[in-house]
Amino acid sequence: MTVTSPYGQDTYEFHIGVEQSPPEILEVYTLEGDPPTKVPPRGDPGQEITIYAEIDGSRPIDPYVWNFGDAATPSQVEGTIEAADAEQRAVATVTLTMTPGVYDCYIDAHNAFGDAPTFHFELTVGQAPEIRDITPTEGMSGEDVQFVAEVTGSPPLTYEWDFGDIGKPDTSSDESPIVTLGYGGTVLYPERVRTVSLTVTSDVGLGSTHKEIQFTVNGQWHIEPVQEGSQEYAYTSLEFFPDGTPSIAYRHGSSGVCYAERNGTAEDPWADTHLVDNCAGEYVSHEIDHLGIVHMCYYDSTNGNLKYAVGRGDTWDVQIVDGDEYTDAGEYCDIALNSAGLPGISYFKASPRNLWYVYFDGEDWSTPEHVEPDPSEESGYSGEYTSIKYDSNDVPHISYSGDIRFNPPPITRNLKFAWRDAQWLFCAPDTAGLGGYYSSLELTTATDDAVIAYQRVDPTTGIGSLWLVEQLSGFFWQAPVLLLEGSGQPGAGEYASLELDPQGREAVSYADQTSIGGDIATSDLKFTIYDELRDELGEDPWVTLTVDDEGPYLVGFYTSLAFDPTVTFTTNSYPAISYVKRQAATTMSWLMFARWW
Repeated sequence: MTVTSPYGQDTYEFHIGVEQSPPEILEVYTLEGDPPTKVPPRGDPGQEITIYAEIDGSRPIDPYVWNFGDAATPSQVEGTIEAADAEQRAVATVTLTMTPGVYDCYIDAHNAFGDAPTFHFELTVGQAPEIRDITPTEGMSGEDVQFVAEVTGSPPLTYEWDFGDIGKPDTSSDESPIVTLGYGGTVLYPERVRTVSLTVTSDVGLGSTHKEIQFTVNGQWHIEPVQEGSQEYAYTSLEFFPDGTPSIAYRHGSSGVCYAERNGTAEDPWADTHLVDNCAGEYVSHEIDHLGIVHMCYYDSTNGNLKYAVGRGDTWDVQIVDGDEYTDAGEYCDIALNSAGLPGISYFKASPRNLWYVYFDGEDWSTPEHVEPDPSEESGYSGEYTSIKYDSNDVPHISYSGDIRFNPPPITRNLKFAWRDAQWLFCAPDTAGLGGYYSSLELTTATDDAVIAYQRVDPTTGIGSLWLVEQLSGFFWQAPVLLLEGSGQPGAGEYASLELDPQGREAVSYADQTSIGGDIATSDLKFTIYDELRDELGEDPWVTLTVDDEGPYLVGFYTSLAFDPTVTFTTNSYPAISYVKRQAATTMSWLMFARWW
């Protein structure tokens, strides 16, 4: 450099160094949106896209070379970044392949000072999967439901469904699987909500997505025939085995006392049916001991005997416990097992007309015990509609209809209750109206207090209503509670059957009937259960459901109620009921089984 002035000049020499560097590829991208935004290289199959590469280094860049392989056409693109170019980026416009996938591509660059390291990048052809919706979100127990997912994304895709415990199958890899729904909610709260999830994964590496929905299985009554269209089914008794197998003892008019278990095929679930005793058995009642042995009592109306049968399947030991042609013992009988699995039976004996009790001590049957004093003209007789239970100390408790007197008027009939301490004690929990019809007894688990469901009939109108009464202790009882008032003769509460659900809630199955001209016009099978939450809210605590009202049939005769012991995913209740359905104005009848799940 030379500097000149009026006084002279001077020159200074120096050197300027210019850095010269090979190219460096910084990033590869495409532009999407408005304003344009950099995104990793991607596009749909067959789409024309422009791809950019930011390159640093001395210019000119000559050449840069794109290598797309099978991802796009052309498969190779070359170009130059001139020294005068404002932007130092390489550009390639290509048409993507029709085959979705993630492809390994690369770009090379060169200038006068060397080569850039090869820059590898992934070019995504196709869309990653996305689950937009899953349907349905509810169904009824027992139904076949097909799940459908609205999914976007490039195929091929893999589906992974997880249905939890809503039904079968538990999982599926089908795109739109069919699931047979299992248990719904309970009779108190019919909706059972569970999580259903779906994961969809791209088979060509485009990613995966996951979505969950809340699916509601609604419980409902499932009704099926046990024995169809025959003469006079009656006196059903329902019990569950510990493994959840239901069993029914009953009277078949043309055959005798029979027994069935629901362990057959889907086409014939009640195929396991056996004849126990070829007699005109009435008031059939059975229990199952801890070894799975069935104990049964019934009244042989032809010979006037109280009978007992023990066994299972084709093998039964039948014994006469009490009665002969002169005493006629065994009507209104009921059986219970003590803690050792030994049976005791309450029953009515015609001579004298009163309540009796007999038990098996492991070797022999006891001498029948007369529970109440002999009837008098003033007191009337007792012992109809008996129901027996043993408490935690193996003390027998019996509910029954007693103080029955027709002459002289007025007619009387009371709900009675007896238990044996050092001697038999008895009282009348309800003396209003004509009480104690179809009495059904349970004892609370915590305190051994009695709960009794029964029908009370208005002596003036002849209309029956369903009632329930609870013991406070000993001779003291709460006021009876009206569960359902009958709307016409014979009314509500016939064939009442009381059970406590696994949480100790009282539940009753029964027939609700009306008649015209002395003939039963309608008869519905109903079920009612106590709900403590509704009680706390000041609402009617009794939830009543119509189980079966199929016309023109008369349904709900000879009901027997039990609860499924195998449900483990809830603390609520799943009841089952055996009963008889009759065809009006004929002798045809059906033995039926209803189950909530």
